[in-house]
Amino acid sequence: FQGKYSQVSQQIRSGMLKAFFASDQSTTLKFYDSFQLDQVESIYQQAKQEGADFVIGPLRKEALEQLANVEDQNLLALNKIEAVPFYQFSFKSADEVSQMIDLFTQHNYRNIGILTNDHRTEKSKAEALQQAWQADSKRTATLSVYPNDNPKLRDALASMINVQASQSRYDTLRWATGQTLSFYPRTRQDFDAIVILDNRNRIAVFKPQFAFFELKVPVYGSSALSPKNLQDNRSYTDLKGVQFLTYPVALNPGELTSIFEAFGSDSFQVVTQLNKMRIGGLLTTGKTGLLSLEGQTFNQKLVWAQYNKQGLIEPIPELLKVKNAMGLSKGYLREQNTETESLRNIDN
Repeated sequence: FQGKYSQVSQQIRSGMLKAFFASDQSTTLKFYDSFQLDQVESIYQQAKQEGADFVIGPLRKEALEQLANVEDQNLLALNKIEAVPFYQFSFKSADEVSQMIDLFTQHNYRNIGILTNDHRTEKSKAEALQQAWQADSKRTATLSVYPNDNPKLRDALASMINVQASQSRYDTLRWATGQTLSFYPRTRQDFDAIVILDNRNRIAVFKPQFAFFELKVPVYGSSALSPKNLQDNRSYTDLKGVQFLTYPVALNPGELTSIFEAFGSDSFQVVTQLNKMRIGGLLTTGKTGLLSLEGQTFNQKLVWAQYNKQGLIEPIPELLKVKNAMGLSKGYLREQNTETESLRNIDN
């Protein structure tokens, strides 16, 4: 609760407390500050000596490394490092690339365009998507990267759809005829979909240009399009029709105000449902995703949403119908059986 992660930690704690007050309150919560790395193990031991049945945390990877040799099946670390003998639940455990691949495959897409800035996180995800998509030789993925600092967004889109080539053909024809000609760029129209990996403000600049260039293709985004403030109900009309992966809490925040609060709430839920999850249960009431346990690691599965005509976030209707039919919208935890496997497959 000190240093640069203090605000994040306070939000996680707030989410735990909100989940606690929404529960039967039969659990006692006590919080310890793991700011001093050289004291992490002693603080863990102190918690156990003071009667802790279960320990949640710490948050930083450096702090996890201090506990790397602790064999405790009642310890849930809130980050992920390699090969440790306790459970790990990372805020960023969702595999967005695989979920995009699954959806695009269902739609029988072949050619996709990918726009991203050159920030490490977005660029890495874009390159992973391109590589995974082109693993099938019948598919193509065109990647266009623009600078994160002072980007020229129109130029980035124009580059991907070959506006420059059309302009060059026009210039050649004008030179050959010696006349000023009526001209409108003829852009490539073979994309089945375009993915833009950036924040809401950037994509709100991109989206109106699709109409200008007469690009009539679906546009997809990542969880970066999720609101940082879950209680922010502002309308983003320029994002109308954009589909994106997001956390379930973005569709129904309740009293939660941030994704980190949602993460804290989920950590409390995971602990209270751990015995069922150990035998294959799927936690469908997770705020940060549909949660499952694989080995020692908890995995998130995000949900698909879109911006409607009013620029507000809503579930994608087609996917919502499937989930309602399978009971997922009600929210509960099912134990591993044939029915759960069907849930996993359909939610892909």
